[in-house]
Amino acid sequence: ALDLFYLGMYLYNKDYTKKAKQMLNNVKEDVIKNGPFYSNWASLMYYMVNEPYEVAIVGNEAQEFRAQMDEQYLPNVFYLGGSKEGELELLQNKMIEGQTTVYVCQNKACKLPVDNVAKAMELIK
Repeated sequence: ALDLFYLGMYLYNKDYTKKAKQMLNNVKEDVIKNGPFYSNWASLMYYMVNEPYEVAIVGNEAQEFRAQMDEQYLPNVFYLGGSKEGELELLQNKMIEGQTTVYVCQNKACKLPVDNVAKAMELIK
């Protein structure tokens, strides 16, 4: 899974998204014809067609929850979060004092929060 614990700032930059779509459109035919030689572009195309999940994990056990989720193969999941809310837009107002919480989102819209990995995995599958 792509790690947005550190890269989450790009998720909300509309200018980056617009540029990425334009660049992908410029090489689209080459990607379709010669996929193995354009694997990074093919990955981007996949994410443009199949909306990835954004999984926000906030609380003291965020790293442990993340490690549990990493035990599953989840190629269409972007992770973000940590022991504090941080500055990322998707993490704002997500911290619940004394609890580690998982928010499963798509296209910046989150489902109801859960407090364990098993429940989060149900929301992804």
